[in-house]
This record gives sequence, structure tokens and C-alpha cells, in this order.
Amino acid sequence: MQVNVRQLIYDAVIGRQMIEATLEEKVQSCEREFDACYRKVLDTLRSGASVVSGDKQQSQEQRIAAMLDAAGANECADEMLRLEIYQAFQKVFDQLEQDLAEDEREFVSAASASDAAGNIEAASSRSGGWNEAEEELFLTVLRSYEKKQGAGKNSLLLYDQLALVLPTVPLLEIKKHVKFHQHLRFFQEKRKDRQRAFKRKVDELQSKASCRFRLSAEQEKERVRRLQELSEMQQQCEQRHQQVSQWRETKEAKERIERQQREIEQLLETQRQREGEVQWQRRHDQQKYAVDEYKKGKILQKIAEENRTMEEEQRRERERALQSVVNAERVQYRHDELQRKIDELKHQELDQARLEEQRLARLNELKETTPYAQIVANITPDPERTRQETAAFRANVEATQEGLPITETGLFPSHGYDCETLFKNARFKLGIALRNAGLNSSEYARQALANVKVCNVGAYRNHVAEPTKLW
Repeated sequence: MQVNVRQLIYDAVIGRQMIEATLEEKVQSCEREFDACYRKVLDTLRSGASVVSGDKQQSQEQRIAAMLDAAGANECADEMLRLEIYQAFQKVFDQLEQDLAEDEREFVSAASASDAAGNIEAASSRSGGWNEAEEELFLTVLRSYEKKQGAGKNSLLLYDQLALVLPTVPLLEIKKHVKFHQHLRFFQEKRKDRQRAFKRKVDELQSKASCRFRLSAEQEKERVRRLQELSEMQQQCEQRHQQVSQWRETKEAKERIERQQREIEQLLETQRQREGEVQWQRRHDQQKYAVDEYKKGKILQKIAEENRTMEEEQRRERERALQSVVNAERVQYRHDELQRKIDELKHQELDQARLEEQRLARLNELKETTPYAQIVANITPDPERTRQETAAFRANVEATQEGLPITETGLFPSHGYDCETLFKNARFKLGIALRNAGLNSSEYARQALANVKVCNVGAYRNHVAEPTKLW
């Protein structure tokens, strides 16, 4: 009975060792098959990736390769992981190119409007269709204006400066070119924002890639260590098997076999504990990595949303600022025009009031100084009197009938000369003769004119008309 039990123990120990060796061989065979399939899949993906990357620029590939090397890709043996991270970098680069192309299309569309460059060709030239000399002068004035002015800029001052520097360019074209440069500056700022966002994404990808490469390298080291431990364990099992075979015929075979069995069980228990700890640590790292990725994704999503909100608010603020400048100019112009009209109306009213006061004052003064003011005030209105003959009309009629000269006809004689009387005057004739001879300014001429005797004593100068008496 004791011999049978001993034989059963020997068979159990040796059988367990044989089963473990067989299972280890199957595990290694499965790993070799998995490695072969894995390499075939990598070759297929690498060939597809080479077709896609062949259309990209060589500089982009070099930059991605340098970033992967900096993240530790040369220390990672997982080709699938390297290809995945390479495609992630390539996707970020492609997204940047698409965003820059979309921004450029939006800029060309906005800058080619009728209030800016006017056409697509001028908007795409980065100078608004102007020649280099005019563009250089324009940029010089614009930079000087932006340096000297503060936040409350006056666009009219900029237009005046540009009109002085570019006298051959119409003011409307200058305003359009200023609008074009506003679109160009907004496009350049947006392009810089895209570059900064691209830099942040690349840094984040590089950080993630470094973590994943490091984790993959650690896992690979752990796998190699486990394989080494399994190999050492297999060697130990073989050694124990040989020892059991040698000690089988000895008296201490039972104790040695039991001790060996305990050692084997202890080794197996230790190995199971190690595997459990490794698996737990791996699950813990994976869960921690997943939680960190989730938190980073939430934070990045929140940051992106805040950036979009900030960019939208900045865009609206710029539009409101531009519109407020236009509205302020329009309101100021209307206010100035209204104030000018009000001032003119006030001045006109004051002038009219002053003239009316002066007129009334003159009328009152005239009424007070007129000798017949009281008589005029007592005159009774007589409309029939307006249709009667006046004294002046009757005097003119009587003078015409009496044959008087034209200067003495009428109610009031005319004061002045007529041609007939003038050319009868001896002094006038002498003055004309002296002027024609060029002697009118000499002392002799003055004495001659002073000594001329008046022969026409009956002229109108010597005749004083009797005063008329109308009232």
C-alpha cells in the first residue's frame, strides 16, 4: 500500500510537470502564430499608409517622424501603435491644412466684395490690386497711424493722411483698401490662432504618444520578464524531475518528493500572485489612463468651447466697434448739420427782430420828427383820391404846355446837366480843350478856368425855384 501511494505521488508530480510543459509549448506556438498574423496586418496597413503619405509633402513627413522619435517611438516595438500615432499626427496636419484653406477662402470671399478689393484676383494678391509703390506708402501711413493713435481712433484722420500721401488715388478707393486690410489683418490673426491651436494639439499628441510609448515599452519588458520567468520555471521543473528520478530509489525519496512538491506549489502560488498583481496593476493603469483621457477630453472640449465663444465675442466686438465708428460719424455729422441750421435760424430770427426793432424805431422817430405828423394822423381815408390827378402831374402838364426846357419842367426841377446846357458852358469847353492838349494839370489851366466869365446867367444854376406848398 505504501509503495502504491508513493508511486501515485511520483506520477502526480511528474504528470503535473509534463502538463505544464505541454501547455507552455502550446502557449509559445500560439504566440508565434499571433506574431506572424500581426506582422501581416502591419504590412498591409503600412502599404496603405505609404500610398496616402506619398501625396503629402516631404517636410511634413520629416516633422512627424521627428516628433515620433522625440516621443520615444524608436524604443517601442509595437508597430501598430506607432502607425496609429503617426496617423493621428497626420490627421492633425491635414486638419490644419483644411482649416487654413477654409480661412483663406473666407478671406478671399470677404475681401473681394465691392466695398473692399472688388474682385477675387485683387483679393488674392495680398496687396489689394495696388502696385508695390502705392502699397508701400499705404502700409507706412497705416503703421504710423496705428502707432500714434490710441483706442479711440478717428478714421477721417487716416483718410486725410492717405489722401495727402496718395493724391492720385480717389478717396473711395482708399476707403476700400482700408477695408481690404481690415479683412487681411483679421485673416492673419485667425491664421495665427490656428497655428497656436495646432501647436497645442501637437504638444498634447506628443505627450500622449510619449505616455503610450512608455507604457508599451513597459508592457513589452514585462512580457519578456514573464517569458524569462516561465523559462526559468520550466528549467527548474526539469531539474526537479531529474532529481525526483534520481531520488526515486532512495529512502529519502518520499521526504524529498514532498519537499519538492511544496516548493513547486509555493513557486506556483508565488507565480500566481505575481500574475495577479501584474494583471491588477495593468487594469489599474488602464483605468487610470482611461479616466485621465476622459478628464483631458472634457477639459479640452470645455477649452475649445470657451475659445469658440471668445472668438465669436471678439468678432462681434470688432463688428460692433466698426459699426459704432460709422454710426458715430453719421450721428456727429447730422448733429453738426442740425446745430448749424438751428444756429442759422436763431441768427436769422435775431437779425429779423433787430431789423424790425430798427425799422419800428425809425418809423417812430420819423413820425415824431415829421412836421405834419399830426395832420397825417388826422387824415381821413379817401379811396377816391387815388384816382384823381396829382399836383405833380398837373404841373408837368402845364409846363409842357408853356414850352419850358426839360430841366425846368415838372413840379420839381431836375438838378444836373443836360447835353445841350453842358456844351454851351464856356468853362466846360475850355476844360475839354486843355485836357486834349495835355495842359489840364498846369497852373495856367487852373488860372484860365478860374477867370472864365459866366455868360449864361439864366442857367438853372442861377435860377432858384420857388418852394412848393403841398399842404
